[in-house]
Amino acid sequence: MKSIYDSTYVGTVLRAFDGRKEGGKQAVWKVEASWVLPGHPEGQRYSVRRQDVHLQQPAPNPITTVANFPDSINHRDIPTRGSTTYRPSAANNPPSSAAASSASTAAAAAAAGTGTGAQKRAHDGGDSNDIAGSGRRRRRSGASGGQQKDAGTFDNEQDALDWLGPPPSPAGAKIGSAGMAFVAGENGQHRVVSINHGTKWTAASSQTVYGDVVKTPPSMPWYQMTPLGDKVGPGARDFESMSRLDAFLLMFPPAQLDLVQKLTEEKLRAKNPEDRLTKQELIKFFGICLLITRTNYSGDRHGLWDGGNVHSKYLPSYDFNKTGMGRNRFDAIWYALTWSRQPTEKPQDMSSKRYRWMLLDDHIRNYNEHRAKTFSPGGELVIDETIVRWYGLCGAYVNIGLPQYVEMERKPDNGMELQDVACVESKVMLQLKVVDAAEEEARREKDLDLPESYTGLKHGTKVTLELVEPWNRTGRLLVGDSYFGSVECARELKKLDFDAILNVKNSHTEFPLQYLDAQVMGRRGDRYALVSFDEETGRPQLIAWAWMDRNRRFFVSTCCGLAEGTEIFRERYRQTSEDPQADAERVAIEVRQPKAVETYYNGAGVIDGINKTHAAELRADRCLATKDWARRANFGVWGQSCVDSMNVYQPVVHPDLRDASSDIFFSHLADEMIDNNVGVRATRRRVSSEADDDGEAETGTETAAARPMILRQTIVKKKKEPKSSSKKGCEMCFLNHCRKEHGDLTA
Repeated sequence: MKSIYDSTYVGTVLRAFDGRKEGGKQAVWKVEASWVLPGHPEGQRYSVRRQDVHLQQPAPNPITTVANFPDSINHRDIPTRGSTTYRPSAANNPPSSAAASSASTAAAAAAAGTGTGAQKRAHDGGDSNDIAGSGRRRRRSGASGGQQKDAGTFDNEQDALDWLGPPPSPAGAKIGSAGMAFVAGENGQHRVVSINHGTKWTAASSQTVYGDVVKTPPSMPWYQMTPLGDKVGPGARDFESMSRLDAFLLMFPPAQLDLVQKLTEEKLRAKNPEDRLTKQELIKFFGICLLITRTNYSGDRHGLWDGGNVHSKYLPSYDFNKTGMGRNRFDAIWYALTWSRQPTEKPQDMSSKRYRWMLLDDHIRNYNEHRAKTFSPGGELVIDETIVRWYGLCGAYVNIGLPQYVEMERKPDNGMELQDVACVESKVMLQLKVVDAAEEEARREKDLDLPESYTGLKHGTKVTLELVEPWNRTGRLLVGDSYFGSVECARELKKLDFDAILNVKNSHTEFPLQYLDAQVMGRRGDRYALVSFDEETGRPQLIAWAWMDRNRRFFVSTCCGLAEGTEIFRERYRQTSEDPQADAERVAIEVRQPKAVETYYNGAGVIDGINKTHAAELRADRCLATKDWARRANFGVWGQSCVDSMNVYQPVVHPDLRDASSDIFFSHLADEMIDNNVGVRATRRRVSSEADDDGEAETGTETAAARPMILRQTIVKKKKEPKSSSKKGCEMCFLNHCRKEHGDLTA
């Protein structure tokens, strides 16, 4: 095989494939060759795949409109505009001499850079070239093309490997090179089709996928523990009538409530030594803050008490004086509100960022500890990120305001970023972690004295292991997006008895991304799968997926095997008639998906839904206006406790007590928080021994004395009686001479 660019020998053609339909314009060809190139191992096998538009040019294939290619063959071609034409050639068989000559020309032209670089797939030295996997595809049988066949899911490894025919051994190929290596399993030797940074991948089939990788995700009931040890969860009859305030007090960390009360009272007493802040008043303050979010009020907050700033005569004015807390008292607590401990002076060995983060640290720590100790999640967890909205002072350029400002184009708001883990079934947030700059993260990891096993791991893997640590060794499943998804992360989670289904996009070390991306998938629902074996146990450990929807999605999983999932049905408007003036019709689109992909998407959007409830329905970050970043950040975490209380309350209480929407729940929760009696001493009780008026004694039933009835005593202050006086006078002022309206008793 020679290059048509400089007529130099570049390698030997091993086999070729042409998948162009008869009379069709779209063509797909693939050439596998053993290249002889400087800097590459001798006998290294590569694949070149090409898909372009057939222009019906009479010249030999391939031909292109691009004249020269300055790039080296070792570099990716720059995007160029070109076209290629093809002749029918043998398919699914080793090429004949004529086909090999044509394939040699095609491979050499592709190696020289002919055609559009974006459409050419050339594997690097670490990947093999055989198209194998668990997927649906169309292939030709016979030398000159034949009947199209739907292969479906391969039943065995041989079917997955043989669709291009047996690979001929190239002259001089080394044993153990990519494509020639084998991995030992319990069912024998399995051919390696791709090697990525030492991780070997074989074709996925019923012979290579077994053991732990085929188990289904666990099903576990979730519940919240009370201080007395009771379990609050779906089906708990003792809590079917609990109040919304009870749910909030269960989900908001008690240690944090005590800390806020203590620190805020200290600031209040600094101005007025006689000032006190009770827990009841603090919860009432939180209730008023929640009530402000229900009004969606814009303008001076004082108008909520004064009744002003109503922009329509048909809308009633607000009167927050009815809450029992005046405007001045609310403002005093608002400005004194403190959530975490921070020394008055910054220590010399502490950075400015670390010092400012102390205003939030205690709140995050108490939240995480409370969830880890009292909440037991379901069998599936999800990891993602959350943005707390902030557009005030921030950034690394000034030592004031939010220490780390995050701006992402795909997010609706900018501000403080939190990485978090949530329970998929209950939609309760479990753990929170503040995102900081890289140097601060490194300093923090050093201070935490992490285990030696964390050394050398990627940052996304470290964050994942930290957030799921309270539920290690429980056999749960974790799904995560591409920020956390990698082969390394899935393998480390498996060591902790955590199954994982992770999306792979950027962190694709050890993942056969180029191999899977090179496969031909023509319609939605097509998929390919490869499996990696554990070298120590010889059992399957990881499955790499490529699944086609609107575009290609890549996943790595440690469970669900190759099982088929529930089909996706989408209704879309389509122009089905050839008449350009015809009306569009609503049609159903069916998309097949593996069970692993279905499980991933069932949980991947849970945190996004929680964030939507927090931002669009609770609206704490928009309605509680402030210029203090710490107050906004802490109210963001406080708002998460409010959302968690709703997600616990709704499935636990009796269906007749459930609220129709989140807005109704938050409104009722605000009312209960304002009218709370938390921390108020209960009134005394007495026993009534009087006989029942209903005549129980006459009927021979238990009397009131024998069956004591508990009554709540109402303590009423005694009215002052007028002092006795020997002098006659007015009954009101006791004067002989008084105003006429008091009356004159001396007359």
